[in-house]
Amino acid sequence: MRINDGKGGSTLIEANVRQPQAREGELLIRVRAAGVTPTELLWYPSTHTKDGRARTGAVPGHEFSGVVEALGKGTSDFHAGDEIYGMNDWFADGATAEYCVTEPRNIALKPKTLSHEQAATVPIGALTAWQGLIDRAKIQPGRRILIHGGAGAVGLFAVQLAHLRNAHVIATAAARNTEIPKATWCRRSD
Repeated sequence: MRINDGKGGSTLIEANVRQPQAREGELLIRVRAAGVTPTELLWYPSTHTKDGRARTGAVPGHEFSGVVEALGKGTSDFHAGDEIYGMNDWFADGATAEYCVTEPRNIALKPKTLSHEQAATVPIGALTAWQGLIDRAKIQPGRRILIHGGAGAVGLFAVQLAHLRNAHVIATAAARNTEIPKATWCRRSD
């Protein structure tokens, strides 16, 4: 899928694109599932190149799950056939295609307990939660934390990370999402 920039705004269209090749230090990934954030169509890296020029026809979806297809020169941390999940460069073409490229530092082996579809939903939400709670807020044990949208893409990771840091967590969720908190927030003593 590519972004079609039209008079009515950006939309996704089906398109044939050339298969990317893994360059030095990169991996070629056969995509099994991709995560696309609706607002991504408006993000600067979707509309511009790294040097600031206007970009057209970008392939969105920078979080994915798949299988390592090929290794570029100088890569050794992964092997062809490894099931992985992660992200790729925001200015590169994304994962709403059969293949994408990424650097080894941006991926990890996919947990066997997750399907490819589940794994593709993790990278951005988990990274955002980590950056907010751990890197910036430097959450400490015993602290109280309020997380709005605790059942959302970022919130569900923020709640779990805060619990892992032994914080006292207060979270909100929309009534339609009450099953998510019951499954992921509640500590059980039994």
